[in-house]
Amino acid sequence: MGSLTSMKPENPLSDARNHRINELLGFTPSFFTQLETGFLEFIKTNANSPKAEFYIPGMVNSLLKRKEVSVRILPCSDQWFGMTYREDRELVVSKIGELVNAGIYPANLWN
Repeated sequence: MGSLTSMKPENPLSDARNHRINELLGFTPSFFTQLETGFLEFIKTNANSPKAEFYIPGMVNSLLKRKEVSVRILPCSDQWFGMTYREDRELVVSKIGELVNAGIYPANLWN
């Protein structure tokens, strides 16, 4: 518990600070109990702070420091992009369009 490991045995992660969780997190069912506990504490602490944000990666980091979880980082060669703010929309639409044109992403996701 409390360790970061690489999926490539020949390339162990010696410095976890060089890696970031950006876009995709996968959890075992037991994690959600820990997440709920942390979220309820966050609500109590931030009841009067409507702009406070509960960061799941922050919760993972706290659990790692307490050696209550372990994390595996899966390598990915794809470029990450995401939409957090209204100003991000143009870039995201453009990037998705590039993926559609390259045949990597479906033009109509729901069909």
